[in-house]
Amino acid sequence: MFKHFKTLLLITLLLSACTDSTIADPVQKAKARVIQVSTHDVANNHLHKDLVIDVRESDEIITGMIPGAIHIPVGQLQSEFPKYLQSLGNDSSQQTIVLYCRSGNRSAVGADALQKLGFSNIVSMQGGIKAWVAEKRSIVIPAKD
Repeated sequence: MFKHFKTLLLITLLLSACTDSTIADPVQKAKARVIQVSTHDVANNHLHKDLVIDVRESDEIITGMIPGAIHIPVGQLQSEFPKYLQSLGNDSSQQTIVLYCRSGNRSAVGADALQKLGFSNIVSMQGGIKAWVAEKRSIVIPAKD
């Protein structure tokens, strides 16, 4: 009986080790590698001088965006962000690039991906647009395409 209990306990421990941590692991690793900034920091230090990018999907931005932000979905970030910078035609190397999403997970993954491509000055806004709205900061509703 004790032998079966030990086997059952071991199986339970192994299965529990394979659940949520494997899903959250890439996000947590990305968050550990990128600089996380607060909504307060974005509103007071980045909003009017740096590039702010909303990395949510197109159907998510209809609820509102941070004023002045541009929209590049996280799935297109690696291909579209370099093109966008090139289209600006100016030296943006001194600008901080602030990414945000709904809650801060996708923006951290996106920031990590851009850093791996060699971009610097990339940060992720903690809490995403949910935190921004919860703090009653202003948003704009984008025009429909």
